[in-house]
Amino acid sequence: MIKYITKVGVIGGIILFLWSFLSWTILPWHHTTTHQFINESQVATVLKDNAHKKGIYLIPFADTQKVDGITSAFVSIIPSTSINDMNMVRKSIIDIICNTILMMIASIYLYRSTNIILHMSILGLLIGLGGHLPLWNWFSFDIKFVMGMIADSTIAWALSGVVIAKFIPTPQETESDHDHSA
Repeated sequence: MIKYITKVGVIGGIILFLWSFLSWTILPWHHTTTHQFINESQVATVLKDNAHKKGIYLIPFADTQKVDGITSAFVSIIPSTSINDMNMVRKSIIDIICNTILMMIASIYLYRSTNIILHMSILGLLIGLGGHLPLWNWFSFDIKFVMGMIADSTIAWALSGVVIAKFIPTPQETESDHDHSA
């Protein structure tokens, strides 16, 4: 079982990473649902001057501060960007490690599955729905962005399922190989 979990984790984690890279850098769909500020440097200065530490900031911050006509925002602030903050190699390695851990956990669910592609697709859909619909509901994230993220997750996990189903024998297949050789 450990061998199966490790193989699924590593191969699935790499597939998730590769799909994410393709999805965010080559395919146009994420670029059509995110927008650039008109004056990026001015907005960055205002954010830096008003965000005292790294973290998530909300406008308005509490229900008691709601004012008609005010722009609302959900922003992740990194007050000072350094080379280390934006090191793509480091971030890619961390992403692959996180994806591998996710896939190792998923492999426990898949261990006795007879339809890995279906189960992986369902996992991707659940991850997408659970991870992004609350952002639409509670923080008014754009529905096109949210639907794109749900589709992205579902596709990534389905592709991982296809590769895993094709190249990693299930425990049942391994057991039947031993039965035929005996």
